[in-house]
Amino acid sequence: MKNNGLVACCVGLCFVAVATIMLGYGQISAEVSPKGGDGIVVKIDTSKSNYVLGEPVDLVFEVKNIGPSSVQLGGANVESGYLKIFVASTDGKFRQYSNSTWGLGKAPKIAFGGGESLTSSTSILWNFSPRKRFSNLDKLKDTHLFSDFAFPDAGRYLVKAVLIVPGEVESRVESEAIEVNLDVPSGNDLAVWKAMKQNSEIAFFIQNGSFTTTDKQSREDLLAQIRQLVQNNPNSHVARTLQDNLEKYRLAEEKRANLQ
Repeated sequence: MKNNGLVACCVGLCFVAVATIMLGYGQISAEVSPKGGDGIVVKIDTSKSNYVLGEPVDLVFEVKNIGPSSVQLGGANVESGYLKIFVASTDGKFRQYSNSTWGLGKAPKIAFGGGESLTSSTSILWNFSPRKRFSNLDKLKDTHLFSDFAFPDAGRYLVKAVLIVPGEVESRVESEAIEVNLDVPSGNDLAVWKAMKQNSEIAFFIQNGSFTTTDKQSREDLLAQIRQLVQNNPNSHVARTLQDNLEKYRLAEEKRANLQ
């Protein structure tokens, strides 16, 4: 009888654990209690759970201090380099997503008072793959995304945020993972996605409004290609973003020329 009771208890606990995990995966926004960080909680959210492959996935973050005391943070957004994004695909292993425009400067420390919260947002699409910046890749293949894109294939993904809290002993505060589904593109979206896969600079331009290449002719060729993409595919999910970024880029170039 005692053994039967023990087995029933274990089965019950396992059921509760599995149910809890499944409920967490079903959320569009999620947060967890702090794992270090002196009362810091991180929440990640997205405006929708389904995107078309090649469409930037919008993310919103909230960092909260639920403790009574002030905490020193190095930064609370992705630009500071202290808030990092991790993506897991079908294998279930989280790998770090990167953008070449993040963490470039030394962010000033933030005195984060008890009860305060900070919000920030970003979008993820183009990935700063380790292949572009490191020669010894073996140590990174299990920790960093190697694709040129955050979401290289259609399917179900999990995304979480990790805040690095500096101190004598550095701590990490993780959010719950949210589920994001990338749908197979068709029509105008498929044409744009094919162009992105041929040249990931287009994805970088969608996300950042600029290019990684410094070659003038390459930039001019890319601008011409993007204008043609917009003209030929006006109904794609990214057509408006491309059009807006083309105009912003033109104005920035005019301003730069006037300063010379």
